[in-house]
Amino acid sequence: IVNLLGACTRDIRKREVFIIVEFCANGNLENY
Repeated sequence: IVNLLGACTRDIRKREVFIIVEFCANGNLENY
């Protein structure tokens, strides 16, 4: 994991947390 690009904690009460990260193996999310 290179960068933590963002996290969506909209439904944190339901324990639904979406984390957007950038992985080295896949390049970055723009090119993947």
